Amino acid sequence: MISEIETNYVCFTGLLLKRYPQLFESLDAALEQRGIPYGLISGTRDIWCRDYMPIQVAEDSFVQFKYDPKYLRYKKYRHTITNVDAVCEAIGIKPIKSKIRLDGGNVVTSGSRVIMTDRAFSENPRYSRKRLLGELKELLRVERIIIIPQCPGDMTGHADGLVRFADEAGSDKDTVYVSDLSSACLKYFPKLYSALTQAGLTPILIPYSSPKKYDRVDATGTYINYLRVGKFVFYPMFGSKADASAEKIFSKLFGSGAVPVRVGRLAKEGGVLNCISWNLFRKGRKNEP
Repeated sequence: MISEIETNYVCFTGLLLKRYPQLFESLDAALEQRGIPYGLISGTRDIWCRDYMPIQVAEDSFVQFKYDPKYLRYKKYRHTITNVDAVCEAIGIKPIKSKIRLDGGNVVTSGSRVIMTDRAFSENPRYSRKRLLGELKELLRVERIIIIPQCPGDMTGHADGLVRFADEAGSDKDTVYVSDLSSACLKYFPKLYSALTQAGLTPILIPYSSPKKYDRVDATGTYINYLRVGKFVFYPMFGSKADASAEKIFSKLFGSGAVPVRVGRLAKEGGVLNCISWNLFRKGRKNEP
């Protein structure tokens, strides 16, 4: 499948511009400075396009999973569910449709592998574990799916707030970046770390800092939820003391490809930069730091 390292184009929803104009202005400047084009998706009902837009598995091939997560099955949230069929038709995409319930935020890509949490199983009770993994491998065109435990404090159960792949080549192919929840989630973090190492992966810790315990909604301090476009990594800054540590780590890991972006009050809604973006590979474009 297409990994985030291969992508060179980004989409956001038009609602992001309307609700967070200052953040959008910062993203616009950061992307333009690095020659990364972007587009706006209209007709959406919330800003979290990562979760409901189709997943790109090849240059002209997309898979659309069913967007009906448990945390949105309450009456007060139903109006926030986007009509993805209409959006795809408007932008000229004809994805392969699947009945499997899976949010894009629970698919951390690496080309031949993906990581997702065990929320995928509880969202699809009619599927056996074997059948679900088999169909997902075929749809996503990957050789391996690595399952990690979901964080009990996160209502979405997504993987992109926990872990990201470092690269798909060379010595970094088995390295993953992991949100350091060792203080915030004392019982959970060892389980996450163990699941990754048992899968043959080498974790490198990324700072996590929040003024309170791991919150079901507030994503403040979730630096791991960065947007990666090719070699560029746009990571969130929250205006906290921990920002300095995060800046040091990201600069060490990604060099000139590390780009800080102040996210303001966005995190209070439950997501950060990966959540609000949908990045793609478009033929004929290359981005290097």
